Amino acid sequence: MRFRPSDLRLALSRFYTARRAFGWLQSFIRPAKLVLSTESLFPDVNVAHAIQALHKDAIFTGFNLPRDQALVISEFAENAQLKHESLQDTFDVRHFRANIEKGVWQIPLAHVASPLECLSVVRVQEDPKIREIAASYLGYEPMGSEVRIWYSAAGDFDIADRRKFHQTIDYHYDASSDRMNFFFVSFYLSDVELDSGPHALILGSHRDKPLRWCFGAARRTE
Repeated sequence: MRFRPSDLRLALSRFYTARRAFGWLQSFIRPAKLVLSTESLFPDVNVAHAIQALHKDAIFTGFNLPRDQALVISEFAENAQLKHESLQDTFDVRHFRANIEKGVWQIPLAHVASPLECLSVVRVQEDPKIREIAASYLGYEPMGSEVRIWYSAAGDFDIADRRKFHQTIDYHYDASSDRMNFFFVSFYLSDVELDSGPHALILGSHRDKPLRWCFGAARRTE
C-alpha cells in the first residue's frame, strides 16, 4: 500500500486541534499581514465579530453583497460559458437549461468556466476585509483562493445522479487531501427560500463533532 502526503492531510484535517496547530505553525512562516479595509465592499462588517462567530459557530452571516455588484455578476454569469467535469466542451446557460428540461442531461449543476473574467468577481476575491478576516481566522496569510460561480438547476433528478455529479445533498463535514485549512465565502446571486435548496449546517460542528466521526466517512445520515 502506497502512502501519499495527501492521505495524511486528509486524515489530520478532520481534527479541529490539528487544523489549529497547523495554523499556529504557519503563522511563523506566513504571518498574517495587517490589511486596512478602507475600500471594502463590506464597510459595515466588524472583523472581530466575524472571527469570533467563525470560531464559535463555523459561520458568519454578516456579509451582504451590494446589489449593484450582485447584478453585475449575475448578468455576467447568464452570458458566460459553463462547464462540468463530466463533459469535455463548455456550454452556455440556455443550452444547459434546454437539455435539463428535455431530459437529455441529468446534470444538476454546472459552474462558470472563467469567473475571473468578471471584474466584480475579482473585486470580491481581493476584498481587503475578506482577506483580513481570512488571515486573522487562519492565523496566517492564506496560500491562495479558488473562485466558483455555480448554477444549481431545478429538476426532477435522481438522488443517485445528484451524488454522481457531486451536488451536495447529504449531511457531511468538509475535509480535503489538498489543504489542511480552508473555509468558504459564499453569496447567493438569486433569491433562495426554504424549499429551494438553501445551505444548511450545524452550528459549531467544525469543532464539536463526535471523535469517532473523524475516523470514518465524512458523509453522515441526518
